[in-house]
Amino acid sequence: MEAKRILAVHDLSCYGAASLGIVMPVLTAFGYKVVAFPSVILSSTTDIDRDPVALDTTEWMHKVVARWKEQHMTFDAIYTGWLGDPRQIALLVNLCEQSQHEKITIFVDPVLGDDGALYPGQEELVKVINGLVGIAHVITPNPTETALLLGKQPRDCGVEEDGTVTVNNVYELLNALTLVYPRVLPIIKSVVSGNRIGVCVRFTSDNTTGVKKPITKMILGTRTTAPSVGGTGDLFASLLIGRWLKYINSQSNQYDKATMIKSVVKTISEVMITIQRGKIKDLPFRDLLHCT
Repeated sequence: MEAKRILAVHDLSCYGAASLGIVMPVLTAFGYKVVAFPSVILSSTTDIDRDPVALDTTEWMHKVVARWKEQHMTFDAIYTGWLGDPRQIALLVNLCEQSQHEKITIFVDPVLGDDGALYPGQEELVKVINGLVGIAHVITPNPTETALLLGKQPRDCGVEEDGTVTVNNVYELLNALTLVYPRVLPIIKSVVSGNRIGVCVRFTSDNTTGVKKPITKMILGTRTTAPSVGGTGDLFASLLIGRWLKYINSQSNQYDKATMIKSVVKTISEVMITIQRGKIKDLPFRDLLHCT
């Protein structure tokens, strides 16, 4: 059987590890064919240089999509992350809608902000990204991005200064998110409870087979004091997508999905424990991915 082909729409940093620098090796390790589609090319990651030299790829992206259509090229999944220009939203929405078939899965990591604030340069993108989020099958926002998708101020939604949200405050966010995007499976990251951290997911009759009434599931792992490492969110989403395409189908119930998500949270927890012990410092961690 031919390997599944994933279109990965993310920024590409020449120096540093994040976005496509994480996505490509992780998904390739699963055995997928990864089609890299840079939404912007940066001289380095922003944790190295707060104002990297950027190359806008928007016009090039339009030409590439037109050529793909001419060549009848298709994808088994489309996975979007950081987008470099709000004009890319309409292009990607059109591409997703024209690529729709029974087996395609659309994953959106709405990279808009963190730590309770919008990222610089995303002021216009946040106004139009709902069009892309609304046609996704799965989204993986952090608490800040969740509030922004709802048109709210993160601080008013209980988002802490470190970008986390407590278990008590995440319920309201999830309820609101599923009302605005009823067909989308939301997985909110950076949910904390004491010395535990992980995700919160909302299963409904619209996003999961066999669910008669909404079910909210907390999936938490060990919270460490490990230093922040750029690309951890990209690693989480890439592992999620890699395992989703391997184990989840249209008939999967909430138990199947929760078990798969739990395995991803566990892997990320192992990564952070290893960082805390000082054994590794950079992503990706190939020996910790457990891709098979």
